[in-house]
Amino acid sequence: MSKETYGSLAVITSAAIVSLFPIVVSKGVQVFPPLTFAGLSLLITFVTTLVYSAVSGVLPELKKTAAYYPIAMNAVCAIIVPYSLFFIGAQFTSSINTAALLLSEIIFTVLLTPWFGENTSASKLFGAGGVLAGAWLLTWHGQNSWQFGDLLIILSTVTFPFGNFYAKRALRLVHPGILLTVRAGIGCVVLLLLAVSVEHWFEIATLRTYWWFIVLNGAVILGIGKIIWQLGFQRLDISKAVILLKTEPLISILILVFFLHEPITRLQLLGIGIMAIGVVVTWRRQSINPTLTRYGSGL
Repeated sequence: MSKETYGSLAVITSAAIVSLFPIVVSKGVQVFPPLTFAGLSLLITFVTTLVYSAVSGVLPELKKTAAYYPIAMNAVCAIIVPYSLFFIGAQFTSSINTAALLLSEIIFTVLLTPWFGENTSASKLFGAGGVLAGAWLLTWHGQNSWQFGDLLIILSTVTFPFGNFYAKRALRLVHPGILLTVRAGIGCVVLLLLAVSVEHWFEIATLRTYWWFIVLNGAVILGIGKIIWQLGFQRLDISKAVILLKTEPLISILILVFFLHEPITRLQLLGIGIMAIGVVVTWRRQSINPTLTRYGSGL
């Protein structure tokens, strides 16, 4: 199996797992304060990725202090800022919008990756455009107004491209397990401190009843799902990896429709079809040589 195919399959597999993320968050913030839920989830993620790193035999790479700056920047841009906005925003919009609006990351990825050294080709634009057009159809409700939660979710995706840039730099120095462990540790500490400062506490009985929300989110989605994502991400350019990952809202919506019985319209079905075309075009595009990029050349 080629590096490109392995990376694409890993990202799609990750998308299938991470597709549960907006659903679990949407339900979880109804019973836990959002920052508390995010922080506790990341605490479980930290333990999960630490165990993975130990089993993989890469814990000695924690001594590579040169990787701490890009990992810290990745934590800020991919964990602390976006998760704060996303978990709060999920309280104020529907599960389907929570899933579909994460596709906004594609817009900022296409706009910013030329600065990272990834050229904007016709196939890249067509693939991204197909996914975005489908996303618009999925979220269109016959009205022009946005809910407050929708805007927060869109804003939560703005810093992701910078997070991915610094992740690429970190992965030149350390194993994905180290990146995930350190950033989860930073993220859980910061978000839990924020939660203690601004949120009301919750009843212990709530934790006893809904602990599985935290474990599912932290261990399976943000733990195992992101481990598989990083294994694919390090083999693809940022644009291709992100667009392929955005198959996750499609899977989320199918779960919502078939298992949670949320309604779906013909327009949304058309949107799913258009997004699927965009993903196929993206899959067929070869990744850019990392030595030609700013994150691969060290410039």
